[in-house]
Amino acid sequence: MKDYFKFLKFRNSLLGWIVLAAVIIAGAGTVVIFKVNFQHPAYCSAQQVTGTAFLQGETGYEVGNLILKNISSTPCRLPYRPIVAILSHGKTLTLDQASMSIFEQKTTRSTPLSVLNPQSRTVVSLMWGNWCSSALNRKSEFKGLLLISFVASTSPLRANLTAADLPRCDWPNQPSTIAIGPFQSS
Repeated sequence: MKDYFKFLKFRNSLLGWIVLAAVIIAGAGTVVIFKVNFQHPAYCSAQQVTGTAFLQGETGYEVGNLILKNISSTPCRLPYRPIVAILSHGKTLTLDQASMSIFEQKTTRSTPLSVLNPQSRTVVSLMWGNWCSSALNRKSEFKGLLLISFVASTSPLRANLTAADLPRCDWPNQPSTIAIGPFQSS
């Protein structure tokens, strides 16, 4: 009876179904054995990936791309979209983070990317609006960092931002908003 339950447990596993199907297809006289690897690579980390942000003004918003490259020798996994924060003078800016709407993603060239192969690049569309800071009197004083995380528990990748990357202040009592698209092949 124990052997029968072991057989049922094996049969109900994905590998069990694959082996069972292979045996049925091959016929009763032949047994085919193969290994199936369903492991996903680990999530990308700041040590594996470099990044550069390119933003330019467009009717009150800074619109552009974040370009990332896997500089390691192993593939790494990407979430649907990154977690983004902006750091200025040692403080994290308050941002409302949103996903880009279908209208804003019309410039996308491909389907979302889930694995970044070695030496490959990925592009993320960004749109940052409404930067109002009472901490700085002049835009020229701004020196910031765009912090990009692949999962919440990892240390972020850093990309420099300058005063030229700042959106204008349209709603002084509202937080900055950043819209982020999915990872795409470049």
